[in-house]
Amino acid sequence: MTHNPKPKADINAIIFDLGNVFINVHYDIFFKKIQRVSDPPADEIARVMSPEKILFDKGQIPKETFYDNIRQKLHLPIGMDTFFDWWNQIFSLDENMVDLGGKLSKNYQTFLLTNVDEIHYLYLKEKYFPKLSFLSDLMLSFEVGYCKPERRIYAKCLNKFKVKPERGLFIDDKKKNVEAASEIGFSVLHHLNYEDTLNQLWQMGIKM
Repeated sequence: MTHNPKPKADINAIIFDLGNVFINVHYDIFFKKIQRVSDPPADEIARVMSPEKILFDKGQIPKETFYDNIRQKLHLPIGMDTFFDWWNQIFSLDENMVDLGGKLSKNYQTFLLTNVDEIHYLYLKEKYFPKLSFLSDLMLSFEVGYCKPERRIYAKCLNKFKVKPERGLFIDDKKKNVEAASEIGFSVLHHLNYEDTLNQLWQMGIKM
């Protein structure tokens, strides 16, 4: 947990992560579907997919290459359409966090900085983004070619969002991403769950 009860300056912008902040991500659902047609255990599926997913999240490989590389490594007897249909069936909305984001947007600029591939983004944009209309702008890893915790993506978001790091609060569920943002100069909050985040915001004096 990363607590920061005193912001580095007066906060005027909050930059959120997406996955496991506003939208819960359940990769185990995808892994179980893969295991129905292939032999590897879940940890082996995750190990094989991890480097491919990083490239896909950075927009460095197209969806066809992402699918084909994983299909070959895991010996999958399924077509690309089925693969990506399963790939998208892993999300659920955190209604409490969405409600909190909406309340925070009344007093602060709110932005999104997320590691995401194009397939997931298009699916999430249609299904869930109407509920995230309080966000002023967003930065997507597959569009800019970098992923958190790389410093360049934080620099790009500061430039795009016109935010000074000392005036920004960064919220993410991954500790390494929070630590990288802190090194840039952000005030930070390591998100674990709604109740803990609400408490941390209260301690920081964030208006809700």
